[in-house]
Amino acid sequence: GSLAHLTDRKDITSHLPILVAGLRLAVVDPVPTTRATASKALGSLVEKLGEDALPDLIPNLMATLRSDAGAADRLGSAQALSEVLAGLGTSRLEETLPTILQNVSSNKPAVREGFMTLFIFLPACFGTSFANYLNRIIPSIPAGLADDVESIRGTSLRAGRLLVKNFATKAIDLLLPELDRGLADNNHRIRLSSVELVGDL
Repeated sequence: GSLAHLTDRKDITSHLPILVAGLRLAVVDPVPTTRATASKALGSLVEKLGEDALPDLIPNLMATLRSDAGAADRLGSAQALSEVLAGLGTSRLEETLPTILQNVSSNKPAVREGFMTLFIFLPACFGTSFANYLNRIIPSIPAGLADDVESIRGTSLRAGRLLVKNFATKAIDLLLPELDRGLADNNHRIRLSSVELVGDL
């Protein structure tokens, strides 16, 4: 609500550095509702003012996702980046998706985990328009389910479950063939999580 009276663009831009610094802190707050509120606020700011007004925002959020930051920092930054991309629209998501997918399969566990977390928040932020990207995202879910790092397996399972919940029919059509292969995989982790996800479906 505190942003409501700053409707004049000139007003906002003069307060912008302080406002954004405050929101960036709130985005990595330990309290999930604080992170969610700050993330939404950043998304609305970018939507209103355009990316040019906040040129460092996306690179900075991505840098946090690539860093060894704590779980709250990564979760918050993933949520903020998802809201910001949603504020900018699907063409900006198109531009960013290759980078996201590249990082999801990074050889650094912290990077994989940070970027896999995006798949928890992006579907909710984009809503139905996200369905068009499922075929590019879903193949990285089984890979995450087989990860050596337990937290990444957990994140992938959570993402897979949310994709199924939000895009049931379309997600099932794309996921089932992947999971079908997963049920016969040599990797016991892939078999196990494929069973769990098939159970969800």
